[in-house]
Parts: sequence; C-alpha cells; structure tokens
Amino acid sequence: MRNLGCALVWLCLSAAPLLAGAEPRPSFSAIVQTIAAEVPLAKARPAASAQAGQAASSRRGVGRRILGGAVGGVGGFFGGGYLGAAIEGDRCECDDPGLMGAVIGAPIGAAVGAWLGQKWLF
Repeated sequence: MRNLGCALVWLCLSAAPLLAGAEPRPSFSAIVQTIAAEVPLAKARPAASAQAGQAASSRRGVGRRILGGAVGGVGGFFGGGYLGAAIEGDRCECDDPGLMGAVIGAPIGAAVGAWLGQKWLF
C-alpha cells in the first residue's frame, strides 16, 4: 500500500506542470538555436587562453572529489536505507518491519551516492 501511495505522489508531482497549464519545455534544437543566436562565436578569443580556461574549469582537485564522495555516500546511505525499508514494507508481520530492506539498501545507496557525489558534487 505504501508503494502505491509513493507511486501516486510521484505521478502527481510529475504531472503537476501539465495540469497547471504550464507551457511545454522547448525542444533541445530550439534552445541550441537561441543560444547560437545570442552568444558570439568563440573565435574572437585567442586559442591559448581558451584552452587554459577550459582545462582549469574541467579539472577538479582531489580534495573536492573526496568531499563530494563523502557527502554523496552519507546521503546515499540514508536514502538507500529509507528506500529499502519502504520497498520491503511490513510483509513479515514482525517486530522490525523494513529492517532487512534497510540493511540491504543502505550500503548499496552509500556506494552509488559516493560514486555520484565524487563525479558531480562540488
């Protein structure tokens, strides 16, 4: 029953912009055309400074990746535990409903969260 409720909440949240009468999102090609019309060409800059700026912004330090992995791992641990407990539910009619799901979901969530955190956080 809890899974059905979660699915209904997700469905309502994803359909809310359509029900509110919001305009649909523009297509990717329309966005690219708009940006191409507004942004001047990059040929006006010297090539050496463009490459140096691009290399500096694309590489992050090891410390930032470690911090991102740690934050993502902690968030993934709690998120995976909660999701695992919600998926298992109260099937066993026992004293600790959802415990086995939380025990299985927490380390999986921590591993996935740490990987995603080091990749995209900070």
